[in-house]
Amino acid sequence: MVKPLMMTFVYNERKYLPHAIEYYKRNNCDVYIIDNYSNDGTWEWLQENNIPSHRLDTNGEFALKVLQADFMETLKKLKPNWVMYGAGDLYHIFDKPIDEALKEIEDNGYNAVNTQCYSAVNTGEVHKIPLPINYLNLKKYIRVRMIARWSEDYNINGDEVNFEGLNPCDTGISVNYGLCKTLDEWNDKLERRKKAWESGGADKKHGKHLVKYKTKDLIYPLKDYENVKNLDILPLVKKTWFLI
Repeated sequence: MVKPLMMTFVYNERKYLPHAIEYYKRNNCDVYIIDNYSNDGTWEWLQENNIPSHRLDTNGEFALKVLQADFMETLKKLKPNWVMYGAGDLYHIFDKPIDEALKEIEDNGYNAVNTQCYSAVNTGEVHKIPLPINYLNLKKYIRVRMIARWSEDYNINGDEVNFEGLNPCDTGISVNYGLCKTLDEWNDKLERRKKAWESGGADKKHGKHLVKYKTKDLIYPLKDYENVKNLDILPLVKKTWFLI
């Protein structure tokens, strides 16, 4: 039996987390959240809904090194068999329930997954949630390795998992809706990241896309993106759309 764990750290994700967590739970996954001292009610919501979680204070910085170190220490206590490094705005999607997909992958001799990542954007839509239902314009991005069997030497650097004996397969997709958030949220995220760059809490190469993608209003030209309805990943993405 494979019981995947979706684990992530969050900051002010109160309005996004419920949909994401429901998605993973319906895919037969456990969930664990590290709250980076949110002030929007995220922590309170996690407690009210009995979501396994704890808090970590990084003094207002998006200190990726500290957060990922805590992530790995927490995994040593939880000892899951498969781990999905996630986010409140990131959906890992397969052509079958996630637990079944990972069991099949494991039975075929693999211990990690490289998913094709797609970035969704706001092309002029009024900001609404859930994000997967209201933002349908995507661009194909890189492959990411954020799903793997856990082992004692499990290590994650940026968005990439590594360990001794790594044997990944290429399957599934990951859709990132981070660029669909509001300008205020984006600016807050960027400022937290800048503080970490300045203090050494995060490498400058991690998160530089926040500056690259930032525009005046976070509205992106429709001509540069493909509507998901025209992509061959439509059957997979529907798995998130229908989760209301």
